[in-house]
Amino acid sequence: MSSTRLRALAAIAAVAVIAVTIGSIAFYSSRPKRVEADVLFNSGLEVLDSSGSNPSGWWRAGYGTNTASWWITSAAHGGKVAQGLRITRFSSGDRKLLTDWTGNGLPVIPGRSYKLSAWYTTTGTAEIVVYRKNAKGIWSYWTGGPVLRKTASWTQASFTTALVPSDTVGISFGVALRSTGTLVTDDYTFSATPSAITTTSSSSSTSSSTSSSTSTSTSTSTTTTTAPPVVNPVLFSESFTHPDGLMTNEYAFWNPSGA
Repeated sequence: MSSTRLRALAAIAAVAVIAVTIGSIAFYSSRPKRVEADVLFNSGLEVLDSSGSNPSGWWRAGYGTNTASWWITSAAHGGKVAQGLRITRFSSGDRKLLTDWTGNGLPVIPGRSYKLSAWYTTTGTAEIVVYRKNAKGIWSYWTGGPVLRKTASWTQASFTTALVPSDTVGISFGVALRSTGTLVTDDYTFSATPSAITTTSSSSSTSSSTSSSTSTSTSTSTTTTTAPPVVNPVLFSESFTHPDGLMTNEYAFWNPSGA
């Protein structure tokens, strides 16, 4: 086969590869990015790590001067396990179970707000706390909800954040214990809110028993603002963690002498 024919076949193959690549990019970029719907973070704490003593995807955090102990309990709100925490001596700080800080944490879209919740029982001072990671890769405390009421029965606490700051690439949240006492948590949720942003703290308590009766109490405080309309929803977004530099593609990689 002549060299001219070989070059012609190679050119046709290259065009075909480029066409398939462009078609694939167009297909995937046309699909909406379901950031919130696809987040999996072991919300029920059912999956334990290799030690069998800590929920996978979570870490036991804290600061200050206090003495704490942790345990996995079968007295869960849902499923088979829940996380127990006890502080026996307290001078300052807190202890909490937080979603993992590996990578960027839970994915968020700047300009949106998010509703966070967890089921809990506590004899101490507890609240939902939220941390965020900025574009420079630094984690820091961001916000938190009001103090949760003490309760011996499973109670759902919820907190809706303000609009996520523009330089945020991910968040982490959990329930913190800030005094002596016990805190047991289970069945966390994380979801984006609609365009009307509502900052809400609520707790609804249900006492489970073998009888058919159920007692419920609810406490809610709400502040509502309106978010700007979404003109061009983001279909694809990436946060690059490396320094600024040259961006290239596969064709340029394999054809370094091409203009």
